Amino acid sequence: MFEQVFKNIDDVLWKEAGCTTELDYTEQTSWMLFLKYLDDLEQERAEIAELRGYEYRFIIGKAYRWGSWAAPKKTDGSFDHDAALVGDDERPDTIGYFKRYSDKNKQEFLEFVLDHYIRQGVGELDQDKLPELLELKYRALPDAFAILGKADQIIRLFIDFQEHLYAKHTAA
Repeated sequence: MFEQVFKNIDDVLWKEAGCTTELDYTEQTSWMLFLKYLDDLEQERAEIAELRGYEYRFIIGKAYRWGSWAAPKKTDGSFDHDAALVGDDERPDTIGYFKRYSDKNKQEFLEFVLDHYIRQGVGELDQDKLPELLELKYRALPDAFAILGKADQIIRLFIDFQEHLYAKHTAA
């Protein structure tokens, strides 16, 4: 039973642009399965707590739970495709965010970071990844500094972008 489900997932992911091997999407698939498992576990614990007359405190905030972003439901119980936060759903609003920077180099860098975030996952927004992202985009840190400004300016740009992404999800 599960073999066919995983084969179907593999087939869909294999056809996605940029997926040339199983390694391209194994990490993301594993993460998605873990999030779904954690959500199911929390739902079960919440139900048990309710039966016992206790209040359950979820580990994950409501905006980040599976049913809020990956599999939201309409009032009739059917899947709400428009409310699901998967794929490029965030791009239009984020592109509007980029326009607040008159410097095209900063816009291009943030677009580059966003592309990595979408392809590789939330780990790309870790501040420890910033030097790696700069070297990937500009080949050397001195080149990145020449184009984007001093290190503290680049860090502020990166942190502001993180805050924008997280604030958008928290408000949802």
